[in-house]
Amino acid sequence: MASLATGALLVAAASAAPVRLSRIFGLFPKEESIQDFWGPVRLAFEATFDYEASYQAESDDEVGEALDAILAAVGDEPEAAVVVGPHRHGAAHYASFLEAGGAAFFLAEAIDTAAYGITNETALAWMFNPDTTTAAQVVAKEICRTTSGAAFRHKVLKLYGTPYADNRVDANTDYLEEVCGATVEVVAAERALFREDLAEAYAFAALVKDSSITTILAANDRMIKGALKAIDRALSPAKAANLIIGGFDWTEDWLLTKQLQVASGDQYMSTAGMGVWQSVVNFIDTVQGFKLNTTADVQAFFRTDDTRFDTEASCQFADAEGFVIDDLLSGYQPGVRAKPEADKDVAPTVVAVGLHDVAVEGIDTAGGGFTATSWMTLEWADPRLAFDANIYAGSLRVDAETIWKPDVYVANIVTSAVAQTIKLLPATISPDGTVRVVFQAVGDFVCDMNIKPYPYDAHDCSFDVAVSAPLTDVVLMGSLGFTIADGPEGFVDPEASGIDHYYEDATIKGFASSRVSFEIKFERDPSYVVGTYVLVGWAFNMVGFLVFWIPVEGSGIDRSGLAITTILAAQFMMYDAKVTSETTWLDYYFAIMLCFQFFSFVLTVHSARMNRYTMSHGGDDEYVIKVFAYQDQIQRKSMAHRLGFFIFNFVYGGLDAFWIDRWARRRVEINRRFGTSRPNFEILSLGHIEMAICFFPRQGPADISGSDHTGVRAQLFRLNLAFFVFYAVVLVAALCLGFVHDRRMDNLRQRHRAEVEAELILENIKMHFDGNIVAMNLFSDVGKLRRNFERWKRTVLASKRGPETPLAFQKKRIADEKRGLVSGPAGGPSDRSPESEASARFREGSPPDATFEEVRFGFCGK
Repeated sequence: MASLATGALLVAAASAAPVRLSRIFGLFPKEESIQDFWGPVRLAFEATFDYEASYQAESDDEVGEALDAILAAVGDEPEAAVVVGPHRHGAAHYASFLEAGGAAFFLAEAIDTAAYGITNETALAWMFNPDTTTAAQVVAKEICRTTSGAAFRHKVLKLYGTPYADNRVDANTDYLEEVCGATVEVVAAERALFREDLAEAYAFAALVKDSSITTILAANDRMIKGALKAIDRALSPAKAANLIIGGFDWTEDWLLTKQLQVASGDQYMSTAGMGVWQSVVNFIDTVQGFKLNTTADVQAFFRTDDTRFDTEASCQFADAEGFVIDDLLSGYQPGVRAKPEADKDVAPTVVAVGLHDVAVEGIDTAGGGFTATSWMTLEWADPRLAFDANIYAGSLRVDAETIWKPDVYVANIVTSAVAQTIKLLPATISPDGTVRVVFQAVGDFVCDMNIKPYPYDAHDCSFDVAVSAPLTDVVLMGSLGFTIADGPEGFVDPEASGIDHYYEDATIKGFASSRVSFEIKFERDPSYVVGTYVLVGWAFNMVGFLVFWIPVEGSGIDRSGLAITTILAAQFMMYDAKVTSETTWLDYYFAIMLCFQFFSFVLTVHSARMNRYTMSHGGDDEYVIKVFAYQDQIQRKSMAHRLGFFIFNFVYGGLDAFWIDRWARRRVEINRRFGTSRPNFEILSLGHIEMAICFFPRQGPADISGSDHTGVRAQLFRLNLAFFVFYAVVLVAALCLGFVHDRRMDNLRQRHRAEVEAELILENIKMHFDGNIVAMNLFSDVGKLRRNFERWKRTVLASKRGPETPLAFQKKRIADEKRGLVSGPAGGPSDRSPESEASARFREGSPPDATFEEVRFGFCGK
């Protein structure tokens, strides 16, 4: 690097308008040997400004040509600015440019304007000089940090550039001695003029002369490359690995990446918009904003006699993260709250809170709580921890206990503090001072739960995050979000229902504090309970009512035993399903179920009692035979009709079933006012209640209307609805196919009862008649006497039985003719018994006018 002090030049050519520096040009060194430094600087200029042209020059003539081109471009508007490169080429040309009205901003070293007769009142020229001394001290600070500080003895080889840059090396050793307290011994000091080849030669000679050298300091990184070649030739790998090397200009980033040098001073000229370029931008804005036209105007505005500004410098490190952490935490007081920069004494610290990856392992609805594992994130700004992103672009990770952090806790957790925190991650610090702390916590959380709608219960719970600090110090904000990863077994996936902010009064803590509530909703999945208890209970009801399908005589099956078994099984299941001492929806369901089962048991006992009573009063099998004969008459002959008749006969029961069993299967109420029948079925009454309970209660603590699994969506409702449809289809089909003549069947039953009673009376009369007829000798023709008696007997029976059916009348005539009780063919004029009204109408072709009540066989047929 021939001459850093000559800098680079930026020319801003302005028009006659009052605003200066409106047209910007660049002029930079062209020498190939120094492009490792000035190439990135030129690119940073081009990325920072909306420039018109960027030139390169390596001689006086080339500088003159570039400046002439700029003046030609601006024409009558010579207000332009040029940044001068690192050498003094074309000083006279710059003087002419300033005399023409242009403005020159120099980097590192300016021309001597007084030598050319230019005064501060007639031109605008300024210099921007990077603070290389501070950068060198930062390099020394890192060397001190990595070498045990004052306990280390440095034997130093110094490699200088040109004289203006000697402070880059000397400021380093001065800091090691005066601030770090280390012992510094300068073994050799050579002027290598920023050249790699000279640095290699001087370093090799010094290392050969004294191989115990511990530290090499150079004015730029180019000379460090030459020194590394000398190290490879003169030292062993072990010795070379222990050398401490400090450079400058940060032109060889790989030296830091491979940790071949400890640090490299950075003039902050190769980063767009930062360092020297930020200063130039601010300077131009000031000149334009306040209409400053000359150097004297700028001096008066900034109240200075100087014509230059020192700009920010930096440093790059092999262990940049370690350096920044040590620099931030040295002197840091974790007991002092992180106060906002705007108002350090009054404004509270805003702490953002987030809850993520919440996994709920279990819910105790009876006890009112749940167990969960979560990751809680806290984020706040601490200006004391801000650092230069140019030094370390990433985020720092430090022990959370070494910095200030808010005393945040979960208010509704009941697990001890030792057990609830499983993992506390290191705190993450961003360059702007934003601190983020993440920790994993597991514990049992309290929640006010309502179990009454079980198994259709839903619960609104929360994670209540609080802080042990007054509102004037810390305010919590739930702005980092709330996510749920997994839910407990038996519940649908939990939902994050919201984030609520509120304040806790001073009753408990003695001061008002901030709280954030992360609200979560748990809704039970009722499929297990419904499948295990509700539907099984429904099946027990069905089994309990099956006793009415078993013949009353038993047929080897104990009807009452089956009813008692279902009651006991339902009671045991009710005990097993109990999850709380409170009365729940499931308890209501079981109560209804047990009531119906107990009702079926009572009917079973009553049926057995009535059957015994009937048999003891002359019941026989002849009636059943007549019933089946009549059923066979009304059946049609096709297989489909026989199958439909069988299904209807099985489901609803007929006169072949005992009357209590038939009533239990169905209940028929005659609406005599309209002469029609209205069938109501007991099993459907149970179904109606079970369907209704799927909708109720709809208010109060046991309200189930909010669940997605109740109402028409409930499995119990759909199952009962399916049975209701099945019964309705069977009934409608039977009505339309003519399977029911229940009025006739009732008449048959009544005639059967009357016949039994009349036959008992007549048998007694016959016994007395037969015993006295011979003794009395009242008639000579005994046969005629017997025929007259039988005719009278039939007349009595007919009056007892009521209207005869045509089929019964024909069968009776045939039987009488076979026994010789009547003469002539069936239906002949002689010796015919009195004909009933129904028989006469039958012979005339008109049907009986009896109304049919449909229960078992349908009523649409004739």
